[in-house]
Amino acid sequence: KHTKGGGAFERKRKQGEPTTAAGSSSSSTTIRGSLPDERCVHPILAVHPGCTHIMDHQEENNKAVHRKELEKYTEMMFESLQADSCFIAPTPMLAAFSHGRQTCLVVDVGASGCRVTPVVDGLLLKQAQRRNGRGGDWLGNVTWKAMLEEEISVVPRFRWRAGDESVSSPSSPVFSQWAMRDLMFEFRTSEHVSLQTWRYGNYTTPFTILKEEEEAADVSDNPVSYELPDGTMVNLETTIGHDLKRVPELLFSDDVPFVTPNQTKLDQHATVSNLPLHQLIHDSLSAVGDADLRKELCGNIVLVGGSSILPNMEQRLSYEVSGLISSNYKCKIVASKFSVERSHAAWIGASVLTSLGSFQQLWLSRKEYEEFGLSLATQRFP
Repeated sequence: KHTKGGGAFERKRKQGEPTTAAGSSSSSTTIRGSLPDERCVHPILAVHPGCTHIMDHQEENNKAVHRKELEKYTEMMFESLQADSCFIAPTPMLAAFSHGRQTCLVVDVGASGCRVTPVVDGLLLKQAQRRNGRGGDWLGNVTWKAMLEEEISVVPRFRWRAGDESVSSPSSPVFSQWAMRDLMFEFRTSEHVSLQTWRYGNYTTPFTILKEEEEAADVSDNPVSYELPDGTMVNLETTIGHDLKRVPELLFSDDVPFVTPNQTKLDQHATVSNLPLHQLIHDSLSAVGDADLRKELCGNIVLVGGSSILPNMEQRLSYEVSGLISSNYKCKIVASKFSVERSHAAWIGASVLTSLGSFQQLWLSRKEYEEFGLSLATQRFP
């Protein structure tokens, strides 16, 4: 229940609505949105990705698109959600605040890709931001493609019943895609899949070995297998099995399997590329002009994101970045030991930000919105 002024907030009743006795309740007053003048009595903090736009090469057009988005979000919160006050903050800034840092390099390894954003005094350096499309969903698609190439039957859990009876697929393909993503996520987060702490001498990119070499690979007498929901056993001791266990290596590999070289070229925006994660960090640091600031960012690399919970992720990232940067810089990876804190870093940072006493004056109130309009939102929100 919402509270206002420390006491219980009672919604106004419609004219002619009968009052109820003490201890009794009315069903019409418990339905959300039943009253036309119902308002949210607490402030709303909204989160936007904070990414650069890829629809135009010109920086001025990207700024115009960002202003229109802020105006649209602000109008939605005041007009549709009836907010009393609001604030819009970018995700990298909140992720930095969740680790108690105002200046750091936020490395977000999410489902849709990797994003590296320098945060200086709570503000984003968007010209130094770098991102690619190598994320958790992409790793799941590569794993699924590799299993299909080996003719491994992959059946989602909802299509299988206890009586060995396959059910029909739903009419919407989106549901099947989400079911396969969950299945690949379970395999990717199993105990068999992990990252190497460094590159060995015989290091190879997964799923790039030729068929001739694959047939000549040695097979153990007692192979380690992974069981899919339909009972299919995936042998992890074969060449393709070793590659499946090493699928997170694709985040740091220069080669991309199952695609042609022309498909890896992205010329949409200067901050979008298909480079591996450690090279994204190197390019982002190189785009920062101040040498002292670059050194401080290199010593405060914050690792967040749901796809960053892989074993040995911090050690491998520190190893790869240290091999690219100058020896005068000291690379330090800051990452939480708990997967929940990494996955919900923006939510934790939002709670930290709103609890600060100095932040309370930054709320955009309804009175200011009605007096100055949407122009104040573009000036106040980062």
